[in-house]
Amino acid sequence: MKDKKKILHVITGLGDGGAEGVLSRLCINEKSNDHIVVSLLDGGKYGGLLKDSGVPVFCLHMNSDWLGLISAPYKLYQILKIQRPDVVQTWMYHADLLGGIVAKLAGVKKVYWGIRHSTLKVGESKLTTILIARLCALLSYILPVKIICCAESARAIHAAIGYKKTKLVVIQNGYEFDKLREDKGLGSNFRSEIGVSEETVLLGMVGRYNSQKGHDVFIKALGLIKNQIDFVCCFVGREMDFNNKDLLAALEREDIQERVMMLGPRNDIVAVMNALDLHVLPSTYGEGFPNVVAESIACGTPCLASNVGDAANIIQNALFVVPPGDDVALAERLIKIISLKKNEPELWESISCEMQNGVYERYSIGSMLEKYNAAWALNDV
Repeated sequence: MKDKKKILHVITGLGDGGAEGVLSRLCINEKSNDHIVVSLLDGGKYGGLLKDSGVPVFCLHMNSDWLGLISAPYKLYQILKIQRPDVVQTWMYHADLLGGIVAKLAGVKKVYWGIRHSTLKVGESKLTTILIARLCALLSYILPVKIICCAESARAIHAAIGYKKTKLVVIQNGYEFDKLREDKGLGSNFRSEIGVSEETVLLGMVGRYNSQKGHDVFIKALGLIKNQIDFVCCFVGREMDFNNKDLLAALEREDIQERVMMLGPRNDIVAVMNALDLHVLPSTYGEGFPNVVAESIACGTPCLASNVGDAANIIQNALFVVPPGDDVALAERLIKIISLKKNEPELWESISCEMQNGVYERYSIGSMLEKYNAAWALNDV
């Protein structure tokens, strides 16, 4: 048996996000090496899950005050000197920058960056994010051994802004399909809980409230179809509740507040996905590899998504992809897809199975772990 290597991960935070979820799945499922996680912020959603699985987690609390901002790099340096990892893998721009520099100062030779964004435009991304990404582009020639992107779109965009092209590699997200599975019993129980019959068309959107997610586009599209389709739509995610005044106002403008259920964050996403007739991701920008697209399809529920990041590559069916930011196109496609499900059930089942099988074949957790181990070139440590 080969000796285990020590992989230390540095991530901006451990809240409810795509990168955080992938990191958690990687550390919990990759048993051939020892993993340690350092969060620049706090433990968030995944810190406890990692600790419960035996993965050490250190939180630097950089957001607490000026003292935290100053002390965090020194704390990270101390952790690196004590742990002496074989590889440092950073996740997202702030961690790439700080983690990469401190790791090099601590004498770590094998530093790998992680990129999750596929959009870097003024007016869409934060100015500070763009500036840090540009600085990382310059440092990409000297700091990391490789730069792991979650999507082909992310690789293309970062190569275009100056990242060293030969270091950019793509490792798409992987999923635990024994947990993320089709189970219509779970779906029926969820419908019963929220009071929606099996005959009712149930649309859904899972994701936190954020301008880039396109909630306004989706709500406008729902307003356009409200007199043509009898539907209920559920919103699930952080700030997707009745305390969100902006969301309430948007629903009222379209007069669909009676058709939309705002359920907030939930821990039973597999049940939610199984309950839906169609999941919708109307993001306008900022996606790299949108997890919810693969998650809904893995549960047997097709996803209609805007053409952002690698969404179209995951779906592999042009009928279920629309231009970003176009509420009219989204409304028209919703009508067409719901009509297809109602009037051509055999074709619908065939499309659903084809999507699901494609996700199973391309995005398994085992495949992702193999690719990370190959990228880290642990035999060369």
